[in-house]
Amino acid sequence: MEPLIHLRPLTESEWEPLQRECIAHYAEEQVQVGRWSTEEALGQASKEYEGLLPDGIHTDRHHIREIIERASGEMVGFIWYQEREKAGKRCVFLCDLFIFRVHRRRGFGAAVMAILEDLARDEHGAERIELHVFGHNRPARSLYVSAGFREMNVLMAKDLV
Repeated sequence: MEPLIHLRPLTESEWEPLQRECIAHYAEEQVQVGRWSTEEALGQASKEYEGLLPDGIHTDRHHIREIIERASGEMVGFIWYQEREKAGKRCVFLCDLFIFRVHRRRGFGAAVMAILEDLARDEHGAERIELHVFGHNRPARSLYVSAGFREMNVLMAKDLV
């Protein structure tokens, strides 16, 4: 059976508007978890993205791909991952997986995770995939657990005011 999706590298012109959305979304997430104030969030998020992707989509060891539905040819989201060395072993870190809201709950996330596993192992020689997920993002956490991921550590907080 042919896979539901395939991945295609993003062009510079495709990445620019997506990056603005990603930065805004990341800033909102950081405000929601209490890491940054609303006033500082966009600036902090932009600074982190600049640090992670100093050469944009051409940053060494970073891979940003469109997720394309095979049946329609439509872009349904994107994935960004980074090749890393950790404790002397190669791994892939999933920086972002974003399925556009109108395309969610149709199996695209699971299909991407299966493709990422093959890419990590076969193209990058990775022995492990790691990722971060916000605790309040239950759909993403459920996706990752169903794909075989396990929690490595948990950061917790209690607001006192």
